Amino acid sequence: MQEPPSRCRQHAPNKSCAIQGSVRCYNAFTEARVLSAGDNPAVFYEQDSGSLRPEFTAHVDRLCDLQEFNRNLITGASELREQLRAR
Repeated sequence: MQEPPSRCRQHAPNKSCAIQGSVRCYNAFTEARVLSAGDNPAVFYEQDSGSLRPEFTAHVDRLCDLQEFNRNLITGASELREQLRAR
């Protein structure tokens, strides 16, 4: 049985564990649905309206969340480096 994405085996759930689950989910969807579409962009859009299908809209939103997490991680790492240099 697979663990829920928000839990790590080693310790209690935290933001880092939650993001690991999001990355796994994002990668699995990318491999299964995005890459498998190949050269067929019609897979991503509704036939009648031409709008992006909801599952791909959610996929893009998930990417935005991951990018925000990475920006926050970089900012936190920079702040930590400055604190360590100040010692």
